[in-house]
Amino acid sequence: MAIMVTSIVGTKFQFEWTPPFDNYDPVDEFELMIRKADGTFYRDTANCPGTPVSVTSCQIEMDTLRVATGLIQGDLVRGKIRAHNINGWGAYSQVNFIGSLIETRAL
Repeated sequence: MAIMVTSIVGTKFQFEWTPPFDNYDPVDEFELMIRKADGTFYRDTANCPGTPVSVTSCQIEMDTLRVATGLIQGDLVRGKIRAHNINGWGAYSQVNFIGSLIETRAL
């Protein structure tokens, strides 16, 4: 998988990715994992459910992301993604190393 890209759209973080070549076994789901402040990863299935697979981006409110991950103003939002098909889950992409920063302060 290609490395995920993050950007800011208004008060939301946008995560975008390029689907992998599927070897003629269509992708049926994506799994987006966001790195938390403690180094573990978090999956937001409410805002980034991974289906339909024609959708290759998702948005999460900055406040929601900050609370769920423990990231603070100035922290880089990092994530990784992988695809699923009839053969199972593929490998995760590399964690993005260039991206967007949390811009709001804690409430």
